[in-house]
Parts: sequence; structure tokens; C-alpha cells
Amino acid sequence: MIRRKKVTSKAKTVLLVDDDGDLVEVQEILLTGLGYHVLTSLSAEAALEVLKQDVEIDLLLTDLGLPGMNGRELADVARTLRPNIPVLFVTGLADPRIIDVEALPPAMRLFVKPGPIEEFYAVLNAMMGGAPQE
Repeated sequence: MIRRKKVTSKAKTVLLVDDDGDLVEVQEILLTGLGYHVLTSLSAEAALEVLKQDVEIDLLLTDLGLPGMNGRELADVARTLRPNIPVLFVTGLADPRIIDVEALPPAMRLFVKPGPIEEFYAVLNAMMGGAPQE
């Protein structure tokens, strides 16, 4: 069971990118409930604009199947702007033409949905260096 946490000023920030607005809303509620501060973008291009700003982002969480620039391409560009940003790909279909899981660089992971929320939470916390601050 996952306990809801209050988002604090010390909360780590997730940049959430997905072209499905309803899904973004659900994921934002989940992440906020876990104690993270969440910034959202409905496209890779909008996410890049956020990444170019002077705002702290601790993790890029992106869908792979974005229209135009896909999630893997977004991650590559994001890493040129912020070389150390961890990237968590969340997708319902791990298309090997888009992503080769075995060849992912350090600090990039893939979570295939649907999956246990506890497993998602564990991957997220591991990538963020631990659970959100109380």
C-alpha cells in the first residue's frame, strides 16, 4: 500500500510528458500523491521549452509513443540540455524500433504499463535517490 504524502517545498520535481491529457491528469495526481512536484507537457516540443528554462527538474518521465519527436528522441535532446537528468520511459508497448532496453545509458529506465503501482513507485524512488521528503 502506498501512503499519500504532502508535497513540500523540498519535493523533487518530475517533468511528465504524454500526449494523452487524461492520462497526464491521472499520472499527475499519482505523482503528487506520492509527494513529488509535477510539471506537465503534452508534447516533446513543449517539454523541451520547459527543459530550457531555469527550473529544477529531477526526473524526466515520458511516454515513448509521442507524436512527432518520440520519447526516446526527447530524452536524447534533454540529455544535451541537462546531461545528468534521469529519464524514466513509461509505455504500454515497448517497441524495439523505438527503444532497445539493453542499450539504455545509465540513469535511463523503462517501465511497461500496466504494471504494479508498487513496482512503478520503487523504480521512481530508485531513480530519484529515495522516497520524497516528508
